[in-house]
Amino acid sequence: MLLSPPTDVDIRIVTSLDGLDLPAIAALNMLAWDGAVNQAQVAAKARKLAGRFAACDGRQFLVAAAAGGSQVAFCRIVCPGGDLACWRLEGLMVHPDHRRRGVGAAVARYAIACAAARGATTVESQTHADNHVSAAFHERLGFRSDGPFTGDDGDRLLAFRLDLRAMESAQPAGTYDIDGHMGEIYDLHETQTGDMALLHRLIGADRPLRILEPFCGTGRILIPLALDGHELVGLDIAQAMLDRAAAKIAALPGDVGRRVRLVRTDAIADAWPGGFDLVLLGGNCFYELATPQQQEGCIASAADSLRPGGFLYVDNDHMEGDLHPSWRRVGVRRATRFPAEVCGDGTRMEGDAETLWFDAKARLWLARRGITVIFPDGRTIRREHIQQKHPVSFGEVAGWLGAHGLAIEQTFGDHAGDPYRPDSPRAIFWARKAAASD
Repeated sequence: MLLSPPTDVDIRIVTSLDGLDLPAIAALNMLAWDGAVNQAQVAAKARKLAGRFAACDGRQFLVAAAAGGSQVAFCRIVCPGGDLACWRLEGLMVHPDHRRRGVGAAVARYAIACAAARGATTVESQTHADNHVSAAFHERLGFRSDGPFTGDDGDRLLAFRLDLRAMESAQPAGTYDIDGHMGEIYDLHETQTGDMALLHRLIGADRPLRILEPFCGTGRILIPLALDGHELVGLDIAQAMLDRAAAKIAALPGDVGRRVRLVRTDAIADAWPGGFDLVLLGGNCFYELATPQQQEGCIASAADSLRPGGFLYVDNDHMEGDLHPSWRRVGVRRATRFPAEVCGDGTRMEGDAETLWFDAKARLWLARRGITVIFPDGRTIRREHIQQKHPVSFGEVAGWLGAHGLAIEQTFGDHAGDPYRPDSPRAIFWARKAAASD
């Protein structure tokens, strides 16, 4: 979910009370709901809010907006039960002087994006039945009313529900669809060829294969294999990446281009085609996925896509044990290596990331990712998204392969083909689906 941060307010996302100006939030609450601030009650109100906003171990996010040094908007999103699929948006308040300027919508969208990155498929909310302004606000955000109900205190309320699965289907693919230059930036950054040398060695030259590459990007792996004579299907959700791949394929000899088919699809949510001799899960693609469930789901989909006797290639960085300390610096915004490149027309991109939350034992990392595009004429655009990652371990991938009927034939620790060791930079697997004759 791409976000456009307002230019005149600063949006903060926190998972605990550290650094949050609770008296200012309490005063904003009074102003938003009562129309005035009673200074004598601010401290008591702040203590009450502190009790409600206690840290929830990655199951709550507090989003605050400030302008001119003052709090102007705030909301909370929380997972109230054991199921991370369902979250609740609550306590949204906007300073009267900053209403109807998109600030409330921005704060709500950031909160919803946090829940989505943690695995939410549904966000619920509610408002008083006679608050028509709030009802219209919810509808503009994509919520649909579940109808009126009576609250515990006897008030008539309206329930709202946001289906993130439907919402996400209409959204671009985060980082990789922010701008049409992203494909060129990716190719400038991803120049390694060692994995292709290893793949050539593993595939051999016996016969052309039918190969599926989910997360194919701009075709860095797919196109050389097509030139070798193989038939390729590439899947990706990012249109900018597929457009770049298509342009490169169009420049190839006609018989090569006819052996390649590109499909825009969500490889996490949608079914994969079948009957392949080889499926590729390379290019560190698992590091773009949010949970071990998503990663194992890709292994399961790959197993279903392979013909009996077919092979799966899995190639990623790996992290053993707890989340590395370098991933645990909450609240620190740092520049990132990708997509810090300059295109041929002079367009420049810069990236940054701010850790919002982590679970060291589960190796989960949640961050606010930002990309700034600077065009040659001086124009800039800024886009942000909330992303969760789960760095995989060797043991996790090995276990998933076995659980889905794929026998590991070889493992490597680098693209030179050296055997895997716990201190190897990569965890590479060559696994086979049982044949009918086995």
